[in-house]
Amino acid sequence: MPTLTLPQQNIRQMQQRFGDGVCALHFSVRFPRELSRSRLQAAWNTTLAQTDALRLSITDNGDETQQSFGDAPGLLRLAGQAPRPLWQAAWRESRGRTLLNFHCHHLIADAWGLYTLADRLRHNYHDQSAPIGTYAHFIAADAAYRASDKRTRAFAYFADQLAQCPNPVFLASKLHPSLDAKRWTVTLTQAQTERIYAQAQRAQTTPYALFLYALGKAVADVRGAQRLFLGTTVLNRTGAQEKNTVGMFVNTVPVLIDTAAGAEGVSAGLVGVFRHQRCGYVDLLAQLRHRYGLQGGLFDVMLNYQNIRTDLDGAAVQWHFHGQQSETLQLHIHDWGNTGALTLDYDYRTALLTAHDVRRLHRAVLSRC
Repeated sequence: MPTLTLPQQNIRQMQQRFGDGVCALHFSVRFPRELSRSRLQAAWNTTLAQTDALRLSITDNGDETQQSFGDAPGLLRLAGQAPRPLWQAAWRESRGRTLLNFHCHHLIADAWGLYTLADRLRHNYHDQSAPIGTYAHFIAADAAYRASDKRTRAFAYFADQLAQCPNPVFLASKLHPSLDAKRWTVTLTQAQTERIYAQAQRAQTTPYALFLYALGKAVADVRGAQRLFLGTTVLNRTGAQEKNTVGMFVNTVPVLIDTAAGAEGVSAGLVGVFRHQRCGYVDLLAQLRHRYGLQGGLFDVMLNYQNIRTDLDGAAVQWHFHGQQSETLQLHIHDWGNTGALTLDYDYRTALLTAHDVRRLHRAVLSRC
């Protein structure tokens, strides 16, 4: 049986360190009309047969974690514990609409994968064909990458980045065992959004790089630093087949923010980050700790920029915050739906930050966008 991929290893270590709460995904899709239950069940059965990640079982005997594909919905088997489902789906009708609730473990899916799953279900409901990739293919590609020179070059790249900032800067000035977190959501006006896009264009960069710089500058100012790392998630899908695959691909990578170089410097640095995005963060951190004698991670603040576009027959998609996280602060920027306005979710650990702290950081971020 194959071992976990590098992205899965990141999740498994996070689960071992912080518990199941930080590894759960929950999204819902509210369709604008009531769907036929029989057609929906048939479409779901077809989707299950097409999607090997939903039939993936993961076994951890305490010494090694392995995975295998079966014919039935997958299970998580941990040493000394009863097997439990890796995902659950529930349908219900309300006021002439159909609602899909889907919960899963991050080991078998990421955000892109869940949108792919919903889109695949839509195609099957309408008896339409859609391109289908398999996670088994990615497992093989991941194994090949780990044995290649590309991985060695990726480690060397990130080691060079750390040499430019050998003492990681953290937003939190203390440690606390509680992972309890809250979310503060703000939707920018159309005028604010247009101003940010115009600013990015003037700087010859992207809104993503602009937000990375702005958040990094805000945190650096709090800690009295010029350079620091922010974490960011990368899609980690390098081809058309992988973009049509449900599974866990996303990797977390450190981005060096040099506040003196501005958004343009961040944009230039992202070229190297994306070139080496397959380098698994767990392995990377282990090597950097050994080489530099590091304690802890490289960052405690993350930024996720999501601009996926989907056509789900006018359905409303919602991600549900589960109230726990390992990072001090996560900023999720949503740029989808062609609404003309950005939505920002600030998720913060309540033992380390207050609502007032988050709002103050938000104002600092906007002032630099």
